[in-house]
Amino acid sequence: MSNFLINLDFVKLINFFFIGALAVLFTACPTDFGDEDLKKFQKNNNDLPDLVKENHEGITFLVSSMLNYDYNQFYSFTTNNFTRSNYFLALYLSVDAVDNREVEIMKFAFDEELEDVDAVHRHCVHKRATSLVSSFTSEKKRIPKSINLDGYIQVVEGGTYDYSDKMDYFIATFIVDDMVYVMQFIGKSGNMDYLYDDFLVMLKSVH
Repeated sequence: MSNFLINLDFVKLINFFFIGALAVLFTACPTDFGDEDLKKFQKNNNDLPDLVKENHEGITFLVSSMLNYDYNQFYSFTTNNFTRSNYFLALYLSVDAVDNREVEIMKFAFDEELEDVDAVHRHCVHKRATSLVSSFTSEKKRIPKSINLDGYIQVVEGGTYDYSDKMDYFIATFIVDDMVYVMQFIGKSGNMDYLYDDFLVMLKSVH
């Protein structure tokens, strides 16, 4: 199970940079790069602009060009991941492909017999919630039929340590051609109210 544990000390360190980025976002002197991203975001009615096709382990999906390649993997659930971020806007995206061995390990943790996609979803939501302080987890729901993916969607909210800014974690787990995937979109609570529809757009674009 060690592949799935969150390094909380590293998360705390990264959250320090989150707060610094957010401080820049709401001051009058942002960097030119960040200011340009913010203007594009606002001009696009607070939706992420410039969607480009990306791929990971057998699926394709649309991601805003404002989210850049990210070597950090602390917020993903497996080592087989796709990560993008915009540090200035404090936005983070991960897509994990969960192989059969990992699925079986996750299922083994539950007393009841669960479908693969349900077990992986419960595992990831639980791991995320227990890695946070004063976390809140929404009701688990089926991914909307309009998106045409078999799986679940849920939101976890919380801080990485006492008195830190709360973050929202949109988590969707779905199955495509017998492979289970987990898509996670992270941002500051409150700001993410504007971005839930962007998350659904990314999910709907999965093929």
